[in-house]
Amino acid sequence: MPNDAGEVKVEVSFDDYYKRTVDEDLIKITTLAIVGKTKQIWSEDYYFLLYKPSLIFEVRKLFY
Repeated sequence: MPNDAGEVKVEVSFDDYYKRTVDEDLIKITTLAIVGKTKQIWSEDYYFLLYKPSLIFEVRKLFY
């Protein structure tokens, strides 16, 4: 139908990707849509930069 719109959601959990990435790694998601009637194609890439959490150390000097 003309002017139809739709939405597709894909959930990706942390467990799906964390073993395959390192600090400051990129995740690339490519989307693709094809209009059935006209065979027109639309494509777009999305990039997400991943940062591991910073670690904060607290050190206390012990006096003996």
